[in-house]
Amino acid sequence: MLSNHPQRSQAVEDIIRHLIMPTLVLAVAPTTEIIKLLRDSVSDVMSQNYIKAAATKGLSKSEIVMRHGLKNALPPIIPKFGIQISTMMTFAIITESIFNWPGIGTWLLDALSFKDYVAVQAGVLTVGSVVLLANIFSDLAGAAISPLARKEWYALK
Repeated sequence: MLSNHPQRSQAVEDIIRHLIMPTLVLAVAPTTEIIKLLRDSVSDVMSQNYIKAAATKGLSKSEIVMRHGLKNALPPIIPKFGIQISTMMTFAIITESIFNWPGIGTWLLDALSFKDYVAVQAGVLTVGSVVLLANIFSDLAGAAISPLARKEWYALK
């Protein structure tokens, strides 16, 4: 892609065409779950009294949703992204084996078939570490943007 080869545009087009199916396989299930959680969270927030008060002030529906609704609906959703990472890692292993792509999933499956238990341990430790770090970071990010958590932090000072 960085070269000046005359067939660079055809190569990029070929790469994009070959990324469509794996991307859809990896993205559809977690995205639909996050959308469902966000919809439920926004519907809970939109029934709160402060939303009704904002509507009586004369704010438009889009201002209410963007300024008040999403701001208060996102904190319970952010920690779910860490859980989604474990799902994505599992789907990545399956996707790599289906589309015959080299990666950690293919490496783990090959190690299992050759009974290379040291490689299996290393792969499981690596995947587990990524999932654990993703969960920690998503919980910290959720606590950082949560108004209730910030209120508790400032109360302790």
